[in-house]
Amino acid sequence: FSFTTGPPTREGALIFNNEGIEVGKVTSGTQSPVLKYNIGMAYVKPEYSKIGTDLLVKIRNSTYAIKVVKMPFYKKA
Repeated sequence: FSFTTGPPTREGALIFNNEGIEVGKVTSGTQSPVLKYNIGMAYVKPEYSKIGTDLLVKIRNSTYAIKVVKMPFYKKA
C-alpha cells in the first residue's frame, strides 16, 4: 500500500475498511526516499487485496487513507 499524508506506518498498525471494520495488519512500513511518499506491506483479507482498493490505517490514534498498489513499488530504469 501507499499513502501521501501522515507519518510512516509501523509493524502492527491496524487496517480498516471504509466502514471501520478491521481487515488487516501492517507487517512493515516506511517513508520512501526515492518515491517521496509512504509505503508499506500488510496482510489483509482477500476481498480487500485488489489493486486500487482504498483502505484506512490507524497510526498513533489517527486514521489515514491508504491505497493498495502493485509491487514492487519501484522499478529501476
